[in-house]
Parts: sequence; structure tokens; C-alpha cells
Amino acid sequence: MTSAVAHFDETFVRKFIHMLDKTNGRDKLYRTIIYGSRLLRWTIQKTTGVEYKFLKIIEDHLSDSRKVFRLLKWLSNFRALVVKSLPSTFLEFVDHLRHFSLFVYYLYDQFIWMAKIGLVRLDRKALGLRAGKWWLLSLICGICLNVSALQKINQKLDQEKAQQGVSLQNLENPNIRALLAKRQTESVKIVKNIFDSPLAVINANGWKDRAGPGFIGFFGLVSSLAGMRLQWP
Repeated sequence: MTSAVAHFDETFVRKFIHMLDKTNGRDKLYRTIIYGSRLLRWTIQKTTGVEYKFLKIIEDHLSDSRKVFRLLKWLSNFRALVVKSLPSTFLEFVDHLRHFSLFVYYLYDQFIWMAKIGLVRLDRKALGLRAGKWWLLSLICGICLNVSALQKINQKLDQEKAQQGVSLQNLENPNIRALLAKRQTESVKIVKNIFDSPLAVINANGWKDRAGPGFIGFFGLVSSLAGMRLQWP
């Protein structure tokens, strides 16, 4: 049992380090800590009446670090728009719209960071409201695409089961194993996008004070954990 625990620890640490080697992996870890700290800060304040300001400091510093991670991230979405051919189906149009929405969102996000450090003079609040609307649109598009992909995967699984007469739990079958992995990925993406959607609505309407740190912290933490799961090797 000791050797099994040691193997688990070694595997976990190796995968964790591998995730941190990627910019997206570090970004998702920072995001998880930010929203986890926000939820913890709200919980402590509600139960004890004491506000731990160091948690707010952690949130602010890590938020600034995430802005740096996302510098020029809009380029990947811009490239996707350029490389892809013109949409010929509804889902292809939705995919184009998602990439365009993310392109605009990350572009706004970069200008918000530049305004915060004083490189440009812009209204950060107005930029944040606009960015939130594009983020929300990208999430709606993402959910549509994920649900469609999940339906296609389930259909393929049913076909595989009918053709070969095997159980979906037969992980020795490489086709079923690959399809189950894809189904899990799409399911996690749906969870992430659903829990991100209220945050996008809040950002798009400037409702952060109305929603409160508890609500934002909970939804952000769940979506961040889902995001970390997607980055996990």
C-alpha cells in the first residue's frame, strides 16, 4: 500500500509539474487560487466577521500576473479566423463567431492591462463592460459547439457498441477509450462554460458589487477547477 501511495504521489507531482510547464496551466492555477481566495475571504467574513486583507492582496497580485500571461493571446484566435475557410454550415459559423468573440475579448483585456499600468489613457470600466459582452458571446457559442460535439460522440459510441457488441466499459478497445476520453473533455468544457457564463453576465453589466464575492468566488472556483482539469496531462 505504501508503494502504491508513493507511486500516486510521484505521478501526481509529475503531472502537476508538466501542467505548470504550460502557460495555460499556470494561468488556470492562478485563476483557481484567485477565486478560491475570494470565496474563502467571503466565507470567513460571513462566519466570523473578520476580513483577511492578505487574501485580497493575493487576488490582486495574481490577477495582474494573469494579465501578463494573456498578452497577445488574441493572436491565436485571429490566426484561427484567417486560416479557417468561410463557414458553410451553422456550426462552422458558430465556431467562427466564437473565435472572433475571443479575439475581441482578449484585445480588450490587453488594453485594460495597458491602461492599468499607465501605458495608455482609456476608461477601464467601459472597456471591461464591453469585454464582458464578448466573453459572454464566446461562452454561448462554446456551449453550443460542446453540446453538438458531445451528441456526435455519444452517437459514435452507440454505433461502436452496436457494431462490435462490446460494453462501453471495455477500455481495451482503443476506439471506445478514445471516444470516452473525448466525451469527458467535452463534458468538462460544458461545465466550465456554464459556470463562467454568470461571471460574464456580471462583467458585461457591471454587477460585481451586486453579485458579491461569495457568488463570484463559487462560480469562478468551479469553472477554474474545470479549466485545470482540461490542462491536466
